[in-house]
Amino acid sequence: ANDTWQHPQVPTTVGFLTRPSATAAARHANYTTHITGMQRDWALGLVRSIKNVDSTRLVSVGELFPAGCRPYMDILDYYSVHLYPPGDINTTDGLRTHFQQQMAELPNDDKPVFVEEFFPLGLNPAIPVVEYLKLFLQVVRPRARAFTTYYCPTTGILKEYCEEWLALVAQYASQNATEML
Repeated sequence: ANDTWQHPQVPTTVGFLTRPSATAAARHANYTTHITGMQRDWALGLVRSIKNVDSTRLVSVGELFPAGCRPYMDILDYYSVHLYPPGDINTTDGLRTHFQQQMAELPNDDKPVFVEEFFPLGLNPAIPVVEYLKLFLQVVRPRARAFTTYYCPTTGILKEYCEEWLALVAQYASQNATEML
């Protein structure tokens, strides 16, 4: 009902950072194909507009999943992705595999990667935050040229957690600055 190619309905409930089930894959493929064309057109317009003003400016589009860069990989100067840990992974080996798979979904070329968002949002409590940070950097560093963490709120329920997270990232970065270069 109410589903047209001009206004497709999302084919399945897709939760935050989850993908559709295998049974919904065929329907989701149609939706993805339709949306991919719109994304590519939007990105192309964005890149052209920016390059008209400054042809030396590097341009990217932020993506929740690394594979999302593929529809317009030929027009981007670098890839800009979000990488968050799924809460259902409760071992560092599982988390390493997850991040390796995510990085492997990037186009196989020499363009640099900027991890524009990462944060232990949803991190399973069985994995210490310090281990998450170390593992994350080990996995993304061979391809990623830079990263920044999630913007943390200054008020509310996450304030204290975010302050501790930012202090941990700053401490780790200062202790490993030479190694990270």
